[in-house]
Amino acid sequence: MAQAAGGFTAEQRAMLDAPPPAHEVKTRKGPQGRQLSYVEGRYAIETANRVFGFAGWDRATVETRFLHQGEDVDEHGNRIAVVSYMAKVKVTVWTADGEAVEREGSGFGSGTARPGREGDAHEGAIKEAETDAMKRAFVTFGEAFGLGLYRKERAAPAPAAKAAAPATDSRKLDALEGALKGVGAPFKGQAPAARGAAKVPTNTAKGPSNIYEIRWNGHPYATRDPARAARAAERAMAAAASERRLDRCYRDAVRPLLDRLASTGQMEAARHVGARYAELKGRGSG
Repeated sequence: MAQAAGGFTAEQRAMLDAPPPAHEVKTRKGPQGRQLSYVEGRYAIETANRVFGFAGWDRATVETRFLHQGEDVDEHGNRIAVVSYMAKVKVTVWTADGEAVEREGSGFGSGTARPGREGDAHEGAIKEAETDAMKRAFVTFGEAFGLGLYRKERAAPAPAAKAAAPATDSRKLDALEGALKGVGAPFKGQAPAARGAAKVPTNTAKGPSNIYEIRWNGHPYATRDPARAARAAERAMAAAASERRLDRCYRDAVRPLLDRLASTGQMEAARHVGARYAELKGRGSG
């Protein structure tokens, strides 16, 4: 076989450069009204077997972290347990000349089950987080694993509302952050975070595609800084806990933010949010 750059054969490079067939691309509704496209874990594994060979790749779970367990109601009004996890997975691929190429990805997963079957929710959340992390590791190899789908995310028209919509381009986002004065003003009617709260490490890597948003009580906050988003989430949860609405705040506002943080590799900020939730939950305020 002809050898190509990066240790992969020309045939492998051609397969890696080919996008997924249309019938393998699924869609779901994402944050900020975006329509998100993705491929399933099954397709990622099948593609890895086809491109690298059944014995040409491996995966290992580097880390699994529990984030949250709470209660919700299903579409029939029945109580259900809701569990969330984050995971980090390492994918190893061997090239034709025997070189090992390693990539890592982080993912988020949630699971639900009826009371008394919480173990099923934990199992489902862990599997979903590991699958999501595996796909994010594989996507670094190219179009075959859905890399192009990240460029094709499109925003759906936002419904008319009295409240101002969150800024989504660079200039509007800068204006919003300026109006919120640095770290960001507390949500309307909410108290600032308690003194002594854990300081979230600031990640200075920013870009217009990495926008973190949290909405609670109809007041959106958007920023490119994951640490600021984490602190906003902590303030929202603290205020919600005082009103005995902690689980609702987590489900409606915080969990989508955790998904966004995980999808962009901001694990440390997500851990701080999860730890703050666990602390508030332990006080019996949810």
